[in-house]
Amino acid sequence: MLSYGLGDAGTGMAASLIGFYLFVFYTSAAGLSPVMAGAVLMLARIWDAINDPVVGWLSDRTNHPNGPRLPWMLWSAIPLGASMAMMWWLPPGSLWVKFAFFVGISVVANSLYTAVNLPYTALMAEVTSNTTLRTRLNRSRFT
Repeated sequence: MLSYGLGDAGTGMAASLIGFYLFVFYTSAAGLSPVMAGAVLMLARIWDAINDPVVGWLSDRTNHPNGPRLPWMLWSAIPLGASMAMMWWLPPGSLWVKFAFFVGISVVANSLYTAVNLPYTALMAEVTSNTTLRTRLNRSRFT
């Protein structure tokens, strides 16, 4: 139970950090206007709405000796960490260069986050068919 729950700790902390501080970083440190910063975040969410079903579909159809979920998590974890760190880098150049960079890195980081977290969440259904245990496993992710 604890092992499964801890699998979401890293991505959960990263998502919280981004949710609480990225807008402030964009406006205070990068100098983007609130409208530009909001546009970066909005475009990332739009991409996420497109990206999630695609990764879910691909993950469901992955044929690998270690199962369909584990390869996605392993292949994406290190690039996810690197892209999350790059979200806090201030590129040189104009506001539009920064805006384009932040949109691009947000799309990459969002894609990698989905590639790690969506298969991890789907793994629960493959671990057990017992709905009570699935509920307990899911609850362990958030406590």
